[in-house]
This record gives sequence, C-alpha cells and structure tokens, in this order.
Amino acid sequence: MKKRTGVIILVIGVLCMIGAVVSVAVGVMGFVDDLKPVTIVEAPGGTEFQVDEPGTYTLWHDYSNWHDGSFHHYDRQLPPGFTFTLTHLDSGRIAPFTPLGSSTTQTMNAGQRESVGLGTFQAADSGPHKLEASNPASDQRFVSLTQGSFMSSFGSFGASFGIAALLGIVGIALLIAGFIGVLAGRKRQSAGSPPPPPAL
Repeated sequence: MKKRTGVIILVIGVLCMIGAVVSVAVGVMGFVDDLKPVTIVEAPGGTEFQVDEPGTYTLWHDYSNWHDGSFHHYDRQLPPGFTFTLTHLDSGRIAPFTPLGSSTTQTMNAGQRESVGLGTFQAADSGPHKLEASNPASDQRFVSLTQGSFMSSFGSFGASFGIAALLGIVGIALLIAGFIGVLAGRKRQSAGSPPPPPAL
C-alpha cells in the first residue's frame, strides 16, 4: 500500500468517527426534544395551544414535577374517573384517544419531571387545539402532551446509536488500516532510497 493511499484511508476513518459523534449528538438532541411537552394541563382544567403538525401526540400523567415554582408529587396511578379530550378549536373535531393497555407501561424521567404514559391522541389537523382533563372528584393532577409516540421516539434514538456504532467500527478499522499503510509506505520509501555516499 502506498503512503498516499494510507493517508487517504486515515482521513476517511477520521470522517467516519466524526460522523459517529454527530449521529449520537443528533439522536440525543432529538430524543430530548421529543420529551419536551407541547402543553401542560393542571387537571381538572384545560389549556389552549398550537398543533404545528398533525399526527400522534402522547398524553402523560406527570405525577412528580415542578410547576409555576412549586413541586408537586402524587401517586403514579390516576384516581378513577379522569377523562381527556383534545379538540380542534376551528372545526370542533375531537381527536380520537387510545389509552394504553393494562399490560403496557411507559415511564419517563426527564429531570424534574417524572411521568407515566396514559395513551395517545391522533390529531388530524394543525392549528389551535384545546386539551381538557376532567375528574368528578376534582382531584388535582398534572398531565402533559408530547409530540409523537414514545416508541417512535425511542426507535429513532436507537437508530441514531446504531448508525453511530456502525460508523465507529468502520472508522476504527480504517484508522488501523491507514496507520499500517502509512508505516508500510515509509518503510518502502526508506528501503528504496539510495545508500549514503562513503565518508572521505
């Protein structure tokens, strides 16, 4: 292998390692961004907010969180009787809600917010919406809404790490091959150089 070829392989290996780091960073930032609530409701009650993109939105019970400068902590299990609606204000259309099955548990710990998944809404339209949470017993709770489903966000996060791992493996292999090529090229260059003139 020529020395120049080894240098090129080294450069490609470095680029692969940089790509691995970037892939991890993008995956982490995307996952963290997916966990940011688009709105929070102090139940019973409601709040209006803007849906930028139609699609799946996940509803969470924030049983431990900071809100308006105060810390709140409740049982993870919601009291019976809570109902939730997501309404498109322009059309009055109510987004269908699919609760999580009894055998499915989704939990999230995002710093000062600990949550358990309640289900998903399918918002068909963008624009102004209202999220409402009602409870006949008027028990106070906090619920939040995040864009996308938890599994899709986790899948994207895992895919980013998979790509990073692949790029890292390829990058390490290329770096090793490049170093070997550069050393071999130097040895070949030294072996091919003419001997020094005899000393007078």
